[in-house]
Amino acid sequence: MTFPKTKKKYGQHFLYDLRVIKRLIEAANISKKDVVLEIGSGTGLLTRQLAENSEYIYSFEIDKYLCELTKENLSNYSNINIINTDFLKYNLNKINEKARLKLVANIPYNITSPIIEKLAKNRKMFSSIYLLTQNELALRMKAKPKDKNYSAFSIYCQYYFDIKKLFNVSPKCFHPWPKVNSTYVLLIPREIPPYKVISEDIFFKVVKSVFWGKRKMIKTSLLKSPYLDKVNEEVIRKVEEKIILNKRPDEVSPEIISEISNVIFQYCY
Repeated sequence: MTFPKTKKKYGQHFLYDLRVIKRLIEAANISKKDVVLEIGSGTGLLTRQLAENSEYIYSFEIDKYLCELTKENLSNYSNINIINTDFLKYNLNKINEKARLKLVANIPYNITSPIIEKLAKNRKMFSSIYLLTQNELALRMKAKPKDKNYSAFSIYCQYYFDIKKLFNVSPKCFHPWPKVNSTYVLLIPREIPPYKVISEDIFFKVVKSVFWGKRKMIKTSLLKSPYLDKVNEEVIRKVEEKIILNKRPDEVSPEIISEISNVIFQYCY
């Protein structure tokens, strides 16, 4: 198989194994009733399979050459809209669909975090999100306390999504081979948060503060955090009346962090 020249700035790794592509489609349970969004049409192999199995597909491709190539190769399909733009800068409100969309994508690993942040902000438009991403990142998304992969990113992802690992994909299924293994994950947008948070803004500032001092006790991290300018010794004493703060970040559950943020919000804002 001949591949177009990859562009490093776009983090391109073309998935070309048709067996894996069909497995992605099957796992996502794509049907003719589904409207699908794809990030990165690449060479169009996954795009073609999505078009054959869904009602309609919106496919984003930032690379103008690949966009034109895929449009030409898939010109016989009337149910594809290939959009030549940066997905991260696109206003998704322009997609006017009554039903919620499914998202299926082999995403560029170098921009996975901002993609997930954009999807979280627009989560109400999706019924389910299927991402082929770096295995290490998938582990971080699902990680729980006392897991070495547990981080602020873990809490962010789990706050907005119910996350399930589906299967791994070998580097040999891509061109060029990535230096890491890949994992196909399912993200189901949550209808309601998994725990009570008074202010999401303060909650995520507290999350960042807790993990800002990765090896410090969370009491020290909260006091010295660059994200919480109103937190002082008095506020910390108020928090300690309800919550033990002599723990490290990897020992603290998201539920406890939410309680900390609620106390801080009540006394500072």
